[in-house]
Amino acid sequence: DKGCAAVVQTLLTNETVTELDLSNNAAASAAGTALGAMLEENRRLQSLNVGFNQLRGIAARRLCTGLGQNVDLLTLKMRWNGFGDEDTLSALARALKDSGVSDLDLAYNRIKPKGVSILTDCLTVQTRLRQVCLDGNRIGLMGARSIFRAIEDAAKGGREFMTAVSIFDCGTGHIDDTAFDPSETAGDYDIDLAEGYARSILHKLIRISMVGSGGFVQLKTKGNFNATVLGNPARIFHNDSVDLSDWDVTTLTGVKLPLEPETGPNGLPVPLNQTWARLLGKRDETAQGVCRVTFSFTNDRRPPGESECLSERYYDMLDSAFSDPKVTPDQCLELMDTIFGADVFISLPQLEGLLKTLCSTPSNARYSQLGRVRINLVARCFHKMMGGEREQLLENMTSVEERKAIERAVGAISLKFTPANPTGYHKLDLSDPVQREICMRLLEHRNNQFERECQFLHHAAKRRAHETEAWDEDPDLERVWRNFRMDGRPLRSSRSWKVPQKGFMEVDFVAITKPDQRDLEQYKALFVASDERQEMMNALADSEVMENEKLIMLRKYSGKDCFMSEQLADILNAFTHSDCRVEVCVIGFSRTLDWHGYRNVIKSLSPHELSSLHRRIGTINLFDETMAVDYYELDLGRPAERFVAQELIHLAAAEPGNNLVDTTYQNVDFTVPAGWLKDVPKTGIVSFCYCREQEVIEKVFTHGGWQDEDAEENPYHLREDGKPFGPVSWSSFAPKWLMSYCEERPAEGPKPCPQPKGDAWVKAYKARRVRAKMADKFKDPNRVFKAMDKDGGGTVDRKEMAMALFQLGIWLSPPELQTLLEVLDRDGGGDIDLLEFTQFWKTHTFE
Repeated sequence: DKGCAAVVQTLLTNETVTELDLSNNAAASAAGTALGAMLEENRRLQSLNVGFNQLRGIAARRLCTGLGQNVDLLTLKMRWNGFGDEDTLSALARALKDSGVSDLDLAYNRIKPKGVSILTDCLTVQTRLRQVCLDGNRIGLMGARSIFRAIEDAAKGGREFMTAVSIFDCGTGHIDDTAFDPSETAGDYDIDLAEGYARSILHKLIRISMVGSGGFVQLKTKGNFNATVLGNPARIFHNDSVDLSDWDVTTLTGVKLPLEPETGPNGLPVPLNQTWARLLGKRDETAQGVCRVTFSFTNDRRPPGESECLSERYYDMLDSAFSDPKVTPDQCLELMDTIFGADVFISLPQLEGLLKTLCSTPSNARYSQLGRVRINLVARCFHKMMGGEREQLLENMTSVEERKAIERAVGAISLKFTPANPTGYHKLDLSDPVQREICMRLLEHRNNQFERECQFLHHAAKRRAHETEAWDEDPDLERVWRNFRMDGRPLRSSRSWKVPQKGFMEVDFVAITKPDQRDLEQYKALFVASDERQEMMNALADSEVMENEKLIMLRKYSGKDCFMSEQLADILNAFTHSDCRVEVCVIGFSRTLDWHGYRNVIKSLSPHELSSLHRRIGTINLFDETMAVDYYELDLGRPAERFVAQELIHLAAAEPGNNLVDTTYQNVDFTVPAGWLKDVPKTGIVSFCYCREQEVIEKVFTHGGWQDEDAEENPYHLREDGKPFGPVSWSSFAPKWLMSYCEERPAEGPKPCPQPKGDAWVKAYKARRVRAKMADKFKDPNRVFKAMDKDGGGTVDRKEMAMALFQLGIWLSPPELQTLLEVLDRDGGGDIDLLEFTQFWKTHTFE
């Protein structure tokens, strides 16, 4: 160590030596100090090799201090030392920002994933570095991804960066759950600005927000928090808890950061994330304090387009590895795992090009070895392409055996998943990379619904300004990510939820955005002349085809095209099993073009089926203010049903006429008091029929509401961009029994969806509802009547019927029982015979 220090000291002012090799010399503390001093002064040395020594801790950091003052050194080899701790890597990263090093060897320095994060964060702004060797450092998969993302970020910013990176024997097959994954950034982070690793995470999150791939949701301070830049205080937080939605100055992606805004040359405020990024980028910045950052995907993240597919750099990496006979299949698989994070997509031509490379090897043995690489590549990329491309890829596979192997690797769950229509139940094993990819696609779809969710929340909040409870935070009011469970335990998910590496996830996903004019034009172009549609309709009509198989075909078709309400009703009638009928309605919920007619479609469901649909899609989603005319039975103890009750009571107060008909509360006739307009009780069952006159029906459709304040920003009338849905969302469909109570639609001009006017329809509806309750228990009217006719006399009186229905488990409310008896006993004789009952059963259906 001392000998090395003595040698180095002689080079302080030497102007002839350009290359120095001190490897294998036990250099330690004294040598590290001497090397730092020499690098500060010497401007001649171009290559330095200090590998296989004992440089670590203070000695290593002293070397880094000198390196930061040197712009002439080009090659620096430091393998087999101790530069792996966070403090030393922070010092090295700061030094490399301003150095002239182009070839860096840090092999076998005990660098871990956190250390790589520190290093790459600073290397992205270093424009001279060309080669980096990190062999033998256990950086794992997350560390490797950090390096690759740094390369990509630099390339996107127009900077050349690291043309060669070596990460052999780095354990890239290992996943460290505690390490930052740049491809999955959502989560909560406790960031101590005094720690290099924590600061590097904050750097990366800011960069991600600036390119639109993520966003800050909330930041909270912990304890004393302050930062200084070049000795001047930088006021970052105004208080300990900052709601970012309160800030006026936004970034390019709409993310809002609590920083004092700067003014640019043009006099306009500089986006805050750019300000913060510059502050954090200062070399002599010091900061202290802890803050909690909640980060999520951005609201506007979309499924892949051409510009978002695999970059040319990544493609060349894979293509080169696949064609190099020296690269083993295991190394190919590790490279694929590293590149294909959750934020990387691929196009069909790119995937076919890589498969062609894998198939073009001249050696039969090599071709056989790469078989599992080909299968893994397709399985890994299966959900990184557009829906139609996936099927096209499988159809183009030349080998039947490999196609079957790919289908086995992908799994039945993946083959059934439709990215264009994700609405439905999903149970995913997050330890399976393919199923985990489905989870990431669902999260992207969820974020695409965010503006629509906010639209609903804002509309409802205007009517609840007086309420102090956080009514919108209950899981029952979740619109998109419903009935969420992890390993069987209920869990409330947020947009910043960090997906675990293992465990079973269950969710009822509901897409709440609606089709628009573009979908209608595509429908007109494809649906009528679609061979696949005809094949599907033929299969639905074929009684020999199992209903589960029909559902698979229907789900597949829904990923390509939409339905009209009348067509969805026809499809629904082709199914008899209750679970399958509910699944048809789930599939069609987000894919019905004239979606206001959806309420009329589900009127044919039995009470049991309708209850199941409400659980999966959500009462709050099935409610349509524009199509409010309907029967409601609401449990006020459930927040979603209480929410709907509150909305309907508000409408009843705003719209003219007798709107709440046959109201009961706890099975007793009831008149809704004025106090319910402000505060609906949190217990009890309320039921009523909501009615409208024709004038109200037409105005609600054309203007969005009877009153101007109801029409303003109404999500049932306006799209997310503020434009009306218009006639595209209107339907001509209604059940035949209901049409007789509806106004005849005009021959010209706007045609609102059929809704019964007034309250004449109420009695007919209740009779059908009673019949549906009976049909839930008995499919044959003869069996129902026989069960009620206890004495076998052939007739049933009113008292006998009421008692028998209760004993059979068919519960009817007093108004329903009264309606049933009135319909059955038309002659008023008091007795009902089998013929009367059978006639009632046949004529009072919802179909």
